[in-house]
This record gives sequence, structure tokens and C-alpha cells, in this order.
Amino acid sequence: MRLAAQCHCAPVNADVMPRFDDVCYGHRVLWFFFTPLFALTGDGFDHDGRHYLWSDLGIIRVTQVPFPAKNTTIYFGRADIHLSDGRAVRLRAEDVVKRGALVARGYPSAFDEIVSLLQEKRRAHLKDMEAKRRDVAA
Repeated sequence: MRLAAQCHCAPVNADVMPRFDDVCYGHRVLWFFFTPLFALTGDGFDHDGRHYLWSDLGIIRVTQVPFPAKNTTIYFGRADIHLSDGRAVRLRAEDVVKRGALVARGYPSAFDEIVSLLQEKRRAHLKDMEAKRRDVAA
């Protein structure tokens, strides 16, 4: 619960679209308690009491894990996010929620949001690094 005090997320007003740095993703425990996992800022994100820049993102691996159910198999999404300091964050699709979002049944879209956002930021950083390499080589 140490991160809860350090999360920069403001309560989301339903009438106002949240600013980019007000978006916070986390886990909902017992459908009521919210534990922050990622607090997005303009230049990066906060995770576990540390601030990371977008350039600190490493490999982001997304997989599906089968879960046998009665007469069928359900697949749950997983994402492993590797950071530059050697740490890894594992996200489970069924647990990730966006702060201020209503609790809903079915597939949570917050997992897709955070994974696609992190992948996009990583791709943009790699593209910038490639452009800098070309400028230096020229």
C-alpha cells in the first residue's frame, strides 16, 4: 500500500476528460479497493515508488494463458513489461482497471489500453533513437 500515498492520480470527474498525467492504472481488490500500479506522467510513468522515463521501457511481451472451463477453454491475457533497471512487471488482463472507471462485467479494456500505450511509447523511443543514429552517421 506504499504506492497508494505516492500515486499522483486525482479523482476522475465524470464530466471532465482526464488529462494525460491524471490517468492511473492499477488492480481492483474485492471489487472495491483500488491499488495503483502505473501513474502516467508527461515524460514517463510512476511504478512502485519510482519514476521511469519512456526510454526505460524494455521488451513488452503479451501472451494468452488458457484456463479450462466447463466444455470450453477461456484465454486470459498476460503482459510482461521489462524495465531498464532489470525489474519486470506482470499484468493480468482480468485484474487491471483504470482509476475512476466503472466496474463492468466482461473483458476489461484497461489492459489493452495500458499495453498499447506502453508499446506505442516504446516504438516512438526506438524510432527517435534510430533517427539520432542516422544523424550522427551522416
